[in-house]
Amino acid sequence: QPYQFKLIDYGSSFVFENLKQYKLATPEYMCP
Repeated sequence: QPYQFKLIDYGSSFVFENLKQYKLATPEYMCP
């Protein structure tokens, strides 16, 4: 079970980092 949790956590972290980089690359697109 810990492996699955770790995998999910890693995936979430990866997505979060990706989103952060995307936002940093395009600040003008931050507006909703």
